[in-house]
Order: sequence, then structure tokens, then C-alpha cells
Amino acid sequence: MVPPARLTNSTRLESLVHGGNLYLTAQDVIALVLENNLDIAVQRYTPFLTREVLRRTQGGGYLRQVDSPVLAGLQKLR
Repeated sequence: MVPPARLTNSTRLESLVHGGNLYLTAQDVIALVLENNLDIAVQRYTPFLTREVLRRTQGGGYLRQVDSPVLAGLQKLR
């Protein structure tokens, strides 16, 4: 079972602020990006969703697409 996705920012950012200044290393930036990436959180559910789609299809239901990427930013309507 996958735990619920955390939809809040990690506390790492607050720990990097000293005296009103933000001190970052390359490793800190990488860790922050990975910790706060919603796409990674959503992708943890893919194996479970795929299994359920397979079960539905084997039971005679419609085959549905599993991947559900998170789109970056606002999308323009045409």
C-alpha cells in the first residue's frame, strides 16, 4: 500500500534559512526538487492503477489509460 501523497512542501527549506538568508548547496536544491515534486508522488500509484486496469479489462470492462502526468503551470485554451 502506498501512503497518501504529501501535498505540502517539505520542511527542509525552513532549515536552510539562517539570519534571514537562504543558504543552498547543489545537493540541497536537488533534494528540495525531489521532495516537493508532485509528479513523483503521483507516479508511486501507477503500479496499483495498472493492476486495477488489468483486472477491469480481464473482467470484460473497457481498457483505460493509466498514465496521468501532472502538467506544469497553466495551460492556454485555444
